[in-house]
Amino acid sequence: REQAAEGGGKVETCSARVRAAMSREGSQGTTGAVPASDEPQAAEAPKASPAEDLVPKPKDIFLLARQSNFEVALKLLDAYPQHWTATDDEGHSLLHWGALVGSKDFCQRAIASGVSVDVAAENK
Repeated sequence: REQAAEGGGKVETCSARVRAAMSREGSQGTTGAVPASDEPQAAEAPKASPAEDLVPKPKDIFLLARQSNFEVALKLLDAYPQHWTATDDEGHSLLHWGALVGSKDFCQRAIASGVSVDVAAENK
């Protein structure tokens, strides 16, 4: 609905603006897509396959260890044992994080899984 404003002009109400917006969307198709501009678009980064998305990264396991979530970390390490020998951005091993938060069981599993006890970290 439109209402007369002081000075003889018309003022749109909210519902009038919504109807106008809906009619514009209808004229652009059902997707509501914005028309393409003449500017070049950035290339889209290649997407990982769904299977690759499900494989944990070493940083995921380090996050779990730092949070003392060793139950989940151990399950992931059982499935992906190659991550036992990974180091974080500062060169710390999973053994380091297990010792730091005081998990004797996790430290024993780390050593049994081949984690070196002499990993030198950068300690930034």
